[in-house]
Amino acid sequence: MSRWWGVNPRDLRVPERVVLGGEAWRETSWCIHFGVVTQTTFLNFVIFEPYSNHTTMQQEKRRLLILHASNDVCGQEIDLIKAHAEMLGLGVVQRSVDSVDGMKPALKSGGCFEYLYLCSHGNRDGFEVGNEFAEWSVLATMVCESACLADESTFLVACCRGGLNRVAYDMLIACDAISYICGPSADAYPTDLTTAFVVFLTQIERKGADQCFAAGKASLAIDRKFLCFDRNIVEGQVDYQMRKNELCRQGDGIEMSPIPRAAEGIELQAVRFA
Repeated sequence: MSRWWGVNPRDLRVPERVVLGGEAWRETSWCIHFGVVTQTTFLNFVIFEPYSNHTTMQQEKRRLLILHASNDVCGQEIDLIKAHAEMLGLGVVQRSVDSVDGMKPALKSGGCFEYLYLCSHGNRDGFEVGNEFAEWSVLATMVCESACLADESTFLVACCRGGLNRVAYDMLIACDAISYICGPSADAYPTDLTTAFVVFLTQIERKGADQCFAAGKASLAIDRKFLCFDRNIVEGQVDYQMRKNELCRQGDGIEMSPIPRAAEGIELQAVRFA
């Protein structure tokens, strides 16, 4: 390009390669300067060109593990979640579980997952697995032992009351590998659960939202509280530390933690949305 147009060779750069639609591309961008004595205007152009060595730039798919743990719910719900997740480009693995012991091999389904989706009946104390009942901390311990979660993983609790503080605290305390826990704070119909998680996944995978913002969008979609618990936030809350110390006193092998004090004028609370 001619120097007459004011192109500075130092403004020509070739940044990192990016992957679009499963193909590898090289991004080329530069600035063209139109200068006058008192003012300079900058026009930025970005052009995407095919990059030949796309095999080295292929990104691994983010993955979702679906656990079907109930005998009488979740059939159509799981089909919809699976189809939508695949449309978002997620790799999906589905496992049916009919006992607590059967949960262990199901979690060891190969590789690590960014999302773990549990579909069952539940309450603040635990959830249904076939004809058995398991505590949330038991499930979280199995998740940690299986090493099935990737970094910054999200546990999607598709059960009634799956978004209660007690549920999230017990699992976060029992397993350090879980970064986020999301679910409804009250009883919910399968249609509500499906709609909420479809919105939640879409916000993250297509719009780049963080988990807490995505949970707020899901709440608006179903007109019910759909909460997300971020470990980085929750671990600084007084009620979380009180629950952790309570479990310690019960002899669960958990170390006591000092209870943090809130700074002046700052209220410690669970994540909530306007």
